[in-house]
Amino acid sequence: MHTLETQRLFLRQFRPTDIEPYAALCADPEVMRYVGEREVLSRDDAWRQMAMLAGHWQLRGFGMWAVSSSGKSSYGATACRCTHLGVRTGVAPDLRGH
Repeated sequence: MHTLETQRLFLRQFRPTDIEPYAALCADPEVMRYVGEREVLSRDDAWRQMAMLAGHWQLRGFGMWAVSSSGKSSYGATACRCTHLGVRTGVAPDLRGH
């Protein structure tokens, strides 16, 4: 599993236990208006997307990260390292402005 840790952040690949916070992030119109098709996702669609993101790591060797503050197990944002798309982020409401 790919991980990256700084003094403040811990980035890792998604795992099955991330579905609830990821589904909540994907259901937030403020997050999704800047991401992809700009529409909120149902929990089932968020699960399919999360599975696709995991597969992207397997096929391409890079993809979306689950991001948390260092030392915390849950995450509140995602960040994408894509060579042709730049960086894309989605931040949970309770972490905005911090």
